[in-house]
Amino acid sequence: MFLTQTPTLRAGEFSVVAGYQYGIARNRIFPINSENVLSATNGWNTFRQENKQYLFDQLYPDDVYYLFGYWLEGSMGTLYEFPSAYYYYMPSEEGAAVKP
Repeated sequence: MFLTQTPTLRAGEFSVVAGYQYGIARNRIFPINSENVLSATNGWNTFRQENKQYLFDQLYPDDVYYLFGYWLEGSMGTLYEFPSAYYYYMPSEEGAAVKP
């Protein structure tokens, strides 16, 4: 999804995004030459920035990753051991308030 373009949320849409922050699209310790990895990372970072006001919950707090050693950038542990999920909701145009 983030490989070819940055998806956008539209009014009234709910989105669950998983596996990007600590596994797939993460700035790595070593330089990355793969265009696919760079594209996915840039797309995810852009999506997060553009939609940060619509993030209302996540499956695990960020502290869990650091506590159990998944700070190693690019680790696939986030996909299997502690699967991450970020929940976004853009209210309809009438607009219910979003939790900050």
